[in-house]
Amino acid sequence: MSEKENESNEALVVQIPLEWDWGTDLKTKYVNHMRVTHAGSEFFLYFGELAFPGMLFEEGYPEKLTIKPKVRLAITAEQMGLFIDALNENYEKYLQKQKG
Repeated sequence: MSEKENESNEALVVQIPLEWDWGTDLKTKYVNHMRVTHAGSEFFLYFGELAFPGMLFEEGYPEKLTIKPKVRLAITAEQMGLFIDALNENYEKYLQKQKG
C-alpha cells in the first residue's frame, strides 16, 4: 500500500493486488533438518539434509554425522510472525484432514 498526498493535501491510498507467478520454474530441494537463529531484527532459517549412512554401523558408530546446508532464508521479525502463523494454520488443516 502506498500513501501520497493529493492536490487537496489528503492522504491518497492506492492498493495494488499481489499475485504469485506459479509459471516460474522452481527447483525443489529435499531437506530433513532445520535450524533457526536470529540476529538483531532478522531471523535466519537454515534447511539441510542429513543423508543416512549406507553402513549399518557394523564397524562401530561414526564420530559425527554432518548435515549439508541446502537453503538459508533471511526473514524480518515481522515476516517471521506471519510465517509462523501461516505454518500453524496450514499444519492444523493437515492434521484435521488426517483425522478424517
